[in-house]
Amino acid sequence: MENQNILDLVQQRTEMLVAEKLRSTSTVIARLRDLIAEAHRLGHSHSAIHARLLAGGLEASWNNYRVCLVRARKRAVRRAGAPAAPHASSQPEPSRASRATVGAAEMEPESSFSSPTHVLDALAGAKQVASRDYAQVARDLHRKTRP
Repeated sequence: MENQNILDLVQQRTEMLVAEKLRSTSTVIARLRDLIAEAHRLGHSHSAIHARLLAGGLEASWNNYRVCLVRARKRAVRRAGAPAAPHASSQPEPSRASRATVGAAEMEPESSFSSPTHVLDALAGAKQVASRDYAQVARDLHRKTRP
């Protein structure tokens, strides 16, 4: 595709989708996601792409455009079953239990997790381990070892 023609194509496809009277702005942006990504890859700014969407008749604020595009990308990643981040490591992810029991000094840096969800899962597991009443564990152990 020609570098300048892609913006024309974005506008034309937007006009076609707006003419279909789809139920939401999000649906239109989701259907244009690949074309938007291609235009951005070719060097067009998101503000220029947004301007062409508006010229095509889509009524979307700048914030609505950004949010809908991010959600469309995430939805596509979930459907494809691919890792959430393109820079995710190819190593197998440790289980929640093993992540929770690893000491803070031994824990991998956040960048090794493939998404913020994995970090939140690790934090939830650590919170669960930290909330355990070790005094009760010690009392039970003492009762078992007592003659």
